Amino acid sequence: MSVLLFNLEKPELEYYFHEMVQAFEPGIKNVVAGDWDTKLTQRTIGQKIEYSLEWQDGKTFKREYQVSDKKNLEDKGIYKGYLYDFLSEYHQKKLMWGSLTGIKPVKIVQKLDAAGFSEEAIAMRLEDYYRLSHDRTRLLLNLSKIQVPFIAAGRDKIGIYIGIPLCPSKCSYCSFISTTVDRKRENLSHYFTNLLLEIEAVASLLRQKNLVVDTIYIGGGTPTVLDVWQLEKLFAVVKENFDTKNLREFTLEAGRTDTLSQEKLELAKANGVDRICLNPQSMNQATLDAVKRPCQVEDIKSFVSTVRKLGFKILNMDLIIGLAEEDANDFFSSLDQILAYQPENITIHNLSIKKGSKIKNDLGISVDDGYGEAFYQQVRQRLAQNGYDPYYLYRLKYTAGNSENIGYAKSGAEGIYNIMMMSERQTIIGIGAGATGNIYFEESDEIKKIFTVKDIKTYNERFNEILEKKCMMISEAL
Repeated sequence: MSVLLFNLEKPELEYYFHEMVQAFEPGIKNVVAGDWDTKLTQRTIGQKIEYSLEWQDGKTFKREYQVSDKKNLEDKGIYKGYLYDFLSEYHQKKLMWGSLTGIKPVKIVQKLDAAGFSEEAIAMRLEDYYRLSHDRTRLLLNLSKIQVPFIAAGRDKIGIYIGIPLCPSKCSYCSFISTTVDRKRENLSHYFTNLLLEIEAVASLLRQKNLVVDTIYIGGGTPTVLDVWQLEKLFAVVKENFDTKNLREFTLEAGRTDTLSQEKLELAKANGVDRICLNPQSMNQATLDAVKRPCQVEDIKSFVSTVRKLGFKILNMDLIIGLAEEDANDFFSSLDQILAYQPENITIHNLSIKKGSKIKNDLGISVDDGYGEAFYQQVRQRLAQNGYDPYYLYRLKYTAGNSENIGYAKSGAEGIYNIMMMSERQTIIGIGAGATGNIYFEESDEIKKIFTVKDIKTYNERFNEILEKKCMMISEAL
């Protein structure tokens, strides 16, 4: 692995430089001391920012950038923007997202809009300051507009996330916080008992604050790893402790068909779930086998039919670009099969090689250029032709093509929890191991995050201590 040494006049820029360098060269090792193959130097000379790359053989690549206002030298984003220009010239490559490396770019548009900026001024800011392409600028502006009414309708309400971070097995690409259920299902049983206690304790706090629940999202892991009686009990505890009469959305992730049954889906429908996530990730059986996802394409088709017969309002189906050895044609084959079912939501992810996944452990961070920008445009066009528009977006590091994950929906079927979570304009209470909550303060338009220990074993062993501390933090913040 190549080693890049940061030689920074401003050490506080290290994180920003790491993010930008990784966008161009995912997996390169960045250090601030020790042996190196290449050295990246940053220094300021008057009102000029200078960057240079130096190699052990004496070869160098150097550029200077004039800063118009001395005050801008205090803006870390200015340094990041010019670093983007520098690396873009060196690599002879432009990134569609420019210098933006954050997870939630739509928030930038929403904050500028709230501050009174015109659409033209926001577009200029995105393209000049962040170096975004015109296409991604228009995408963010459109997403912000779509989300406005959903965010407004969620004011003074809260969302609930209930996490079940256990799976019967782990897919090779997965980096989510999840634990494999043991053979006797003891870790699941212990966790489930504690989860119900946490639901009851948190709900009691929320009732004291007279808070209205807007959305409920049961996610994982794999929530449908629960037995039928456990799932029935979970729904009963949720309904006993939360007022669900005013819910705009109730989602259950039912991603893996090897954990599904008609009885579980019937239970979900009978208990008010109106949005089901059935997530094949690929409709290519060879790909599913290669990534150790124990689902059969024929079972996916069968459960889509069951979901439709039971009358769920919204069906979401996920696909991942870049799995196994798939090429663009393989992906479009999966997409066309999904489109034939006409789910209300289709979420398109890009494979992200992250810590915790078997792929990362086996191969390290090895990220290619994806299938090219023309491919991504074709995906969006194919979906638009079938009546789907983007409604939410987020980005992750180490993705093929430095791309993005986009949720598409038919008009009127947008995933409300996803919008509220990514906009960070509503309090979301996270329940369960690994669940992160956001306490939203409208006056300052800021959030305070409430974290829960990720490890199932620790959660189970220290449950009383963890619950007491968490309830105290929530109570103080609300």
